[in-house]
Amino acid sequence: MYRVSWIIYAFLFYIARYRRKIVIENLRNSFPEKSYSQIRLIRKRYFKNFSEIFHEVMNFRKYDGSQMLERVRYENPEVIQSFKEQGSSIIIVAGHSGNWELLGITLPLMTGCRTFGAAKRQSDTFFNNEINDIRTRLGLEIVQSKSAYRALLKHRSELFAAFLIADQTPPKGEIEYWTVFMNQDTPVFLGPEHIAKAMDLPVIFAAMRRVEKGRYSVTFSVITETPVSTEKYEITERHVRMLDDLINEQPDSWLWSHRRWKHKKEPDN
Repeated sequence: MYRVSWIIYAFLFYIARYRRKIVIENLRNSFPEKSYSQIRLIRKRYFKNFSEIFHEVMNFRKYDGSQMLERVRYENPEVIQSFKEQGSSIIIVAGHSGNWELLGITLPLMTGCRTFGAAKRQSDTFFNNEINDIRTRLGLEIVQSKSAYRALLKHRSELFAAFLIADQTPPKGEIEYWTVFMNQDTPVFLGPEHIAKAMDLPVIFAAMRRVEKGRYSVTFSVITETPVSTEKYEITERHVRMLDDLINEQPDSWLWSHRRWKHKKEPDN
């Protein structure tokens, strides 16, 4: 399988030169202390990882649940199980690190309860249907990001886990909060915090790491068990800082080709 991923890498990196300038710019701004040669090395490793992830996802239909779980090791599932035993639904927050699609696909198997994943509708209808077919084959239920709160509210009386990827860029007209992320002023979605406080749901950060080719580990960290008692933006700052630490630990495993910093913060008057 990974021979094909090498072909994908060669095409993206050398022929299509897919977003190479964007990746370099994002890396240089995020790691100002690194030399240009170090940045180029991270970029090359990133494209290899990205190509492998893409090919892994396209091949997920071949595997059953037990085979999928062989690819990801959950280090401390008892964190999730403890809330389940208490009868408490939860919000699981993550970033585009490791193979985030594998994380979402296997979460229903690990949680043992109804699991929802928030996702944007893709502009290409065929790709949107294909990727959602892969995502949902082992039990994950997809809800649209913009209507995630309303969708979850309908299941308030049930036990569920909500899986939210929180490191995407909000539309310019919807930016409510800026923070410093990877050494840059960064607008962030407040969805996880808003939903957690509105529904009084514990928030857990899922740190996904690449262990070796095709193998990942996930460690859970409780951000808060009592969201209504937290300060404004506290939940958001906590998961942003956790992701920041994870990226610094494995810089080639995050989604650097995303235009994460396309919006610039206006100077304070």
